[in-house]
Amino acid sequence: MRWSNALETPWLTDLAKALTNLGALPVAGGALVVTALVLIWRRHGLEGFALLGGLALTYAGAHITKAAFGRPRPLDSLVDTTGFAYPSGHAAYAVCWVAVAVA
Repeated sequence: MRWSNALETPWLTDLAKALTNLGALPVAGGALVVTALVLIWRRHGLEGFALLGGLALTYAGAHITKAAFGRPRPLDSLVDTTGFAYPSGHAAYAVCWVAVAVA
């Protein structure tokens, strides 16, 4: 812990805080919803609805699992957090970026 605290740099901390937003549901999910709507508009409705269904399943799965395990979040986080820690919503929503890239 002492080494990591000694390496802490304010600008890197700010960068990490900004980048973590890419894994948040409003950003990653929003990008996926826009992609799905574009697919539906381009007459690829099956693919668009599959993306939306996958997002709904990911959301439900992550939050149901969080409630089932109830693992508390670590202390002294860089940002304000609420809820349980496991599984990581950011990791679950990272799949949205893969879907956007492939679509």
